[in-house]
Amino acid sequence: MSKFDDKSKASCPPKWPKEASSNDQLGAQQLRNEPSFHTKSSLVLPSLPIKSTFWLGSLWRSLPSSFRMIAYRCLLYIGEKLKHPNSFGRGRVRRLPFNMYCKFGGLINKDEVLATMFVQANTTIPVPTILDVIGESDEELFVLMSRVPGDPVHGALNRMDAPSLALFESDLRDWLFQLRSLVPLPSTVVGGFLGTPSMQFRIAAWCPIGPYSTKEDLHEDLLRRTEDRSAVESVVKKSHGKPHMLCFTHGDLMQNGRLSGLVDWGSSGWFPEYWDYTGACYANKKYYPRWIEVFSRIFPQYRDELEVDSALWMQINPY
Repeated sequence: MSKFDDKSKASCPPKWPKEASSNDQLGAQQLRNEPSFHTKSSLVLPSLPIKSTFWLGSLWRSLPSSFRMIAYRCLLYIGEKLKHPNSFGRGRVRRLPFNMYCKFGGLINKDEVLATMFVQANTTIPVPTILDVIGESDEELFVLMSRVPGDPVHGALNRMDAPSLALFESDLRDWLFQLRSLVPLPSTVVGGFLGTPSMQFRIAAWCPIGPYSTKEDLHEDLLRRTEDRSAVESVVKKSHGKPHMLCFTHGDLMQNGRLSGLVDWGSSGWFPEYWDYTGACYANKKYYPRWIEVFSRIFPQYRDELEVDSALWMQINPY
């Protein structure tokens, strides 16, 4: 793994490019005031192929990929016979024996793999450990990872008593603030982890969006996608004119996390700081009000942003 200097230490402001506005700098200061803002002197930037300090893992991955795939197909067969629950995505996300999962068939790309490794290396958030990656192109990628234990949030949140809900909210707050502390270098564009297009299902269901050179370009693209731009142009100023820092976001927090970790980093990337909050509220308000209540207590400062994004969603139909 290589390292790059982290310009977002709490003791000194990030070095913004010359075109950065005073609004951006104000947004950076607001994030630095959050209690979980990190003070690490460097961030670890992962790379492929996977490097392991455990000799057995390194020895296994040194074997030909064709041989390893034979072993993984055997595990797939055993998992199918055991009828493991929690397999989805038309069979392309499969639970395997020995507390493992695999993703393949276009449901995962190298952005998601490296983003998962990035979060694991730079935060204390429990995420799947990437165990093996086979294939060059995203279409043929096969990824083996550990299983994060726990129950899906959507099945447990409404059953929690007050102490359990408070503990869940505390953990989620800490995890999200850790993500927000991973502020990118000035050269980072708005989009996927590697500066690539990003799947944002509330905007476009079947094709990725971006990347964008600036937040303003992202906002302009959202307006361009509306059915009636004039109906929302006056509203969006309440949010799009505010100072928003770019930070690392999960991008798909629609109750797909688990009580003991966060999974599915395929929509993660560098987006405005409110992105995870408004995304978590997308399509959940009616069916999961408790989920919205938790996020609203964690991020009480983004009411205008939610109002604006809700107005945009009324005009943008990704399906």
